[in-house]
Amino acid sequence: MEPFSIDGLTVRPILGTGFGAEIEGVDWTRVPLSEKDIQNLVSLQNRFGVLIFRNTGLDNDRHVKFAAQLGELEMNPT
Repeated sequence: MEPFSIDGLTVRPILGTGFGAEIEGVDWTRVPLSEKDIQNLVSLQNRFGVLIFRNTGLDNDRHVKFAAQLGELEMNPT
């Protein structure tokens, strides 16, 4: 599969099987993300199963806030 764009995000599928994609273009300084960004990411996750985000710069607090936007969290407190 060839890379493609959706609403400013660049999607690079990583395997010819359609499983997994690297995503660029998310503005991680703006966590929580917009509802449109979350909808796009959920749609891409449903399509590819695994999304890879490189060099996000997220600290623990912003990472948890982002994850919470995706649904109920199941976290190990340790």
